[in-house]
Amino acid sequence: MAPFETTRRGMHRNPITALILFVTIALLPAWSWKCALLGAAVGAGVGVGVGAIAHSDGASPTGEGMAYGTIGAAPGFIIGGLMCGEEEEAVAAVSDDMGAAQVSPIGIVYFDFDKFNIRPDQVPVVDDVAAKMQADPAMNVELQGNTDSIGSEEYNLALGNRRSVSVQRALEERGVGSERMATASFGEERPAAPNTNSDGSDNPEGRALNRRTEVLPVQ
Repeated sequence: MAPFETTRRGMHRNPITALILFVTIALLPAWSWKCALLGAAVGAGVGVGVGAIAHSDGASPTGEGMAYGTIGAAPGFIIGGLMCGEEEEAVAAVSDDMGAAQVSPIGIVYFDFDKFNIRPDQVPVVDDVAAKMQADPAMNVELQGNTDSIGSEEYNLALGNRRSVSVQRALEERGVGSERMATASFGEERPAAPNTNSDGSDNPEGRALNRRTEVLPVQ
């Protein structure tokens, strides 16, 4: 008996086993029905074509082609569903990250160039943040320090950290518990405005907006 004939008979004799296999795979988290059906259609088409060509001199090339198509549809169904499902999960994860990044800060404290002490004109911002946190005892925040693009990456990461810690200490002085605050530094990685103009010249106004600590509420 030919290997193909054996495989085909095995499928006919164990339809319940095949059904259980397909259902189990379809229940996996990384699964897409749309792509599974597309993959099955492509696999079936290829199988029909291969079967018809391989048995074109036989008594029933159409029947053999349909059998090949059935076998081709099975892996196409599984591979298509899993591959697209993983891609959809990745897109969803990116969307979640983007949504988290769009949380509005409850305050932004700006700094002078290469400084991390809080300027007098920024004291009201710190006061306002402290008042909001005292009014909502369940609110926790992350203090994200940022810099402009002047200086090395390592230096700016350290400077961003000093700026976030500076705001943390100012809030502690106003009665906000340290356990409600986390600090982070992004250095020059997250500019709020361009550091240079389109012609490559310096953009002092943009750099001033990048020297900041953002106070973001977190869960």
